Formats: sequence, structure tokens, C-alpha cells
Amino acid sequence: MGTASEGPELMQYYRLATQYYVAGRYAALVWLIPVAGNLLHHAIEMYLKGCLASSQGAAALKQLGHHLPAIWARFKTTFPVDGLDSFDHVVAALDRFEAIRYPEHSMAGGMFSTISLVGPPPAMEPRGPDGPMPEYHLVISEVDAIVGVIFKQAHVSVNFFTSTLRPEAREYLFRNNKHIFLTQRNPLHQ
Repeated sequence: MGTASEGPELMQYYRLATQYYVAGRYAALVWLIPVAGNLLHHAIEMYLKGCLASSQGAAALKQLGHHLPAIWARFKTTFPVDGLDSFDHVVAALDRFEAIRYPEHSMAGGMFSTISLVGPPPAMEPRGPDGPMPEYHLVISEVDAIVGVIFKQAHVSVNFFTSTLRPEAREYLFRNNKHIFLTQRNPLHQ
């Protein structure tokens, strides 16, 4: 326990996750909400499942579905390191975006959403005509931090999954991303 092997499952999950991550960061930086939240939800789901793939098997991963808190709980059990609980709120915030993947939910209850590069999200109590509105918040630096933790636990090269990206994709991946694992001066990128 504690390390993920670089098997074909991890490679495929991480390849897809990195594409979702780049697309989600781009969408967030140009304020495409709720799509940004949904893309980043998929990115985290794919990264976590990639780490779990070698020890859990396809059937167990499929049973977890798209519910990020369940996938995150399995990840924390499989990779028990100090500090993972500090990301529980990030996982919960991203998981909320899965519910608004289709417009019926937000049409019925309304929606108030924010995107910020750094947290915390603003303290507000949005109200619609029928009362409080559901809130959806994205803090990009928190998503970047959890991606860094996942890569660290998997013991895989970030460069392997980012070096072949087009320059435009790398630009949005690195823009305002202050986490060491994604800095261009990081030894992982040499």
C-alpha cells in the first residue's frame, strides 16, 4: 500500500485526467461555470481512479461511480498519509458540480456560483425568489493542490503527462498555478 504502479490503467486514467484538468482550468480562467466545475470533477475522479486502478480492479472502480467523496475515501484508505483530510472540503465542493451536469437541477433550484484563483470562496447568502439558492464554488488553487498530492502519491512523472501537450494547453495548465509540482522549474519537468 502507498504507491501506485505505472500500469496501463493508471496511464490511461491519467492521460484522460490531464486533458480534463487542462480543459477545466481553461474553463475556470475564462469563467465558464458550471462547466469548469464539472470538468475539474472529472479530472479529480480520473486521477484518483488511476491511482486506485492497480489495487482495486475495474469492477471495484466502477462500483464507486462518480461520487467523489467515496472515491476520495478509498484513496485515503489506500494511501494513508497525513494531511489528506485537509482536502475533504475541496472534494465535497467539486462533487456538488456533478449534480448540475444537466440543466434540470439548476433550473429547478437556482444556482449561485463563484470561481476564484485562491480561496476561500466569498461568504454570501444568495437568495432567489423561492428562498436560498444552492451554492457552487471553485477555488482553483485548491484543485491544483489536490492534483499535486495525487501525483505525489502515485509516484508518477508529471512531465510524462504534460510534456506532449500543445503550448496553448500548457499555458493554461501553468497559468496562476503556484504549486511546485507544476512549475516549469520543477525537476520533474527536466
